Amino acid sequence: MSPKTSDQLWHEGVHVNSKEYDFHGGFTSYEVELSPIYNHKWDDPKWQRRYMNVAKEIASWSKDPSTKVGVVAVSPDGKIIAQGYNGFPRGIRDEQERYDERELKYKYINHGEESCIYDACYHGVSLRGASIFIYSTTGIPPCNRCSRGMIQCGIVNIFYNREDVPERWEEECAFSLDMLEEAGVKVLTVDLS
Repeated sequence: MSPKTSDQLWHEGVHVNSKEYDFHGGFTSYEVELSPIYNHKWDDPKWQRRYMNVAKEIASWSKDPSTKVGVVAVSPDGKIIAQGYNGFPRGIRDEQERYDERELKYKYINHGEESCIYDACYHGVSLRGASIFIYSTTGIPPCNRCSRGMIQCGIVNIFYNREDVPERWEEECAFSLDMLEEAGVKVLTVDLS
């Protein structure tokens, strides 16, 4: 079995303190400590619902008439560090007419997950080791594009309010969930009822 990389260790909740690096296979020896990511509020279903309710409130800020998505990023110690909703980029006029014309809307709109990532970047906040809470009126898992972005940022957990996935989205949602699993990102659902 080949040695694990630092990213694999991070996703398993391990911090690497010191290491020897083998350029052919990753870390060959390391001292580790358990990450605090297993000891914070988002492990508790009560806090999961609280973060999800914050994301639901943020979703209400979207002007999109067909879908409203709100997202919060939570640090390993339980602090909300970024937020986003599906809408137009900063400085772009978000007039209702642009949302009503579907093809035009798609040229402008950021998904809620993207907006959350961009919000973190704008404020100089790292999302490595964070958890993401996604509330969507459709209740489907993140799309491929957003999943790739969250993997690249080092998100370790994704929570969403699962509903039945519409047939037109089944293939993309299944692919996204497979990709997230392969990358070691845990995907969990939160029941708000």
